[in-house]
Amino acid sequence: MATPVPFNFTLPPVAGLWLYTPRRDDTAEDGWNLSFSDSPQQPDPNSQDTIGSGHAFFRTHTSDAQVAITFDGTGMLLCFTDNGAQYALTVDGSAQSSTAVDAASDPACASTGATQMYAIGNLAVGSHNAQLRVAASADHEFQFYGGQITAAIATTGSQSIVTNKTIDDTDAGFSFQPPKGENAWDTTGGGKGLYNLTTTFDCQYGNDNLTTYSFTGAGGMAVYGHAYRDTHDFSVTLQGGGKTDNLKSDLSTSGWNMQSQLAYFKGNLDPKSTYTMTLRNYNEDKPLCKTAVANGRACCVSLDALVLFTADGSSPTGSTTGLPMPTGGGPGGGSKSNVGAIAGGIVAGLAAIALIGVLIFFLVRRRRNRDVEEHWDASTSQVSGNGHAPAPMFGVVQPWQSDGGMAATTGGTVPGSVATLTHSQSTYPADTVRIGKLAQMGLVANATPNGTVTGSSPPQSHVGPSEDSASGVGGSQRPNQSGRLAPEDLNQVLAFVAQQMDSQQRPAPTHAEAAPPQYRD
Repeated sequence: MATPVPFNFTLPPVAGLWLYTPRRDDTAEDGWNLSFSDSPQQPDPNSQDTIGSGHAFFRTHTSDAQVAITFDGTGMLLCFTDNGAQYALTVDGSAQSSTAVDAASDPACASTGATQMYAIGNLAVGSHNAQLRVAASADHEFQFYGGQITAAIATTGSQSIVTNKTIDDTDAGFSFQPPKGENAWDTTGGGKGLYNLTTTFDCQYGNDNLTTYSFTGAGGMAVYGHAYRDTHDFSVTLQGGGKTDNLKSDLSTSGWNMQSQLAYFKGNLDPKSTYTMTLRNYNEDKPLCKTAVANGRACCVSLDALVLFTADGSSPTGSTTGLPMPTGGGPGGGSKSNVGAIAGGIVAGLAAIALIGVLIFFLVRRRRNRDVEEHWDASTSQVSGNGHAPAPMFGVVQPWQSDGGMAATTGGTVPGSVATLTHSQSTYPADTVRIGKLAQMGLVANATPNGTVTGSSPPQSHVGPSEDSASGVGGSQRPNQSGRLAPEDLNQVLAFVAQQMDSQQRPAPTHAEAAPPQYRD
């Protein structure tokens, strides 16, 4: 036999496992009425989209009310506020202590808005029944906020962590009778609060209006439905493992739109057995569902999702593989990733990496050329293929200039360094501005805050015991061997980056000889 694993399962007051007497779609004076702590007014009976605010609870003023539940597990919590009303609890036919405790003592009840709670534990694994009887009045309103059960999820292995998979109502594994179509089962986009934003419903109340789904490998299962103004009596049958379980219940909401709610739950299933779930838009104990509904509304049932639970690390199988269940009170919720933002970030990142790679490539190649040049005899031929490096390809970087009055002038050069760059008001100042800003940040070697690059020579390095300096083509000095980038290398890179930034920021000129726009701090 499979080993059961305890699993706490929250049951809101609207959950179909709670059986209310008198019916739960009435006024507080005649039965149970669904209300909200921050929505004192009842919903418009002509609207099916009214969503309450605050904590949900059923309230009653009747002197002979009851809330009952049958579940598979080892314990339970009941969350309520008595307001002076009388109540009594029995579990499996045995009376329990009439002393409730502060709801704040357990987070499961503290979060519901209730002030009191019952905690029943240490039950044997199996099916249990609990009944909470209430004697209330208009002056002593009893409020029920739901609760929690410690369910038993069966497993054939040693896994103790319960996982699940969610099967949407649009899954091809569901079979509908009569088939989907006019005046029968229909799928609609129910929107917010529904799993995958869809629900499949039927409003032709009758024993032959049903949907089925078969599965294996699960230690527990749950059925969720859209609970709104027109959902009322329904029934669920689960067959498998040599047993049959029946639930005849009600998912009425007193006119509120409660979105996705738990309609049915069953634990302690045999993972090795195949089960078939049948959801009917019919409750044989309420054959006249329509006549009991105010305003002559239809009597509907809605399927939102089926959730299969397992605790052995394997995935339960149905007709198809469902989606993972999002966090939250029901199978709805979850979030969608922003595909556009992700794609944009990836493209931007790749572009940045490519630019860095190009800069590194040119720097490395330049340093190699200069290092080889140090040992190259200037008297030899510059023809490649003789074992020597060709002459350097880079000279002094000149700013952009046009045929007009925008020509940049260069100052005298110091051997081994980049030329001093000076600009008049009519010259293109992009390099000056950017190099000036970088100099203020300490990021440009041999640069002054005004944007000019000084002509001091880089430090000389020693090659072997000799301090002789070998000159290359153009009379340049021996390159810097200290392991740092030479100032001219760094400044050329910065100029290259500045040029690339300019080409991206300014619009393409309409005329070939048009000067670029002026940049200002």
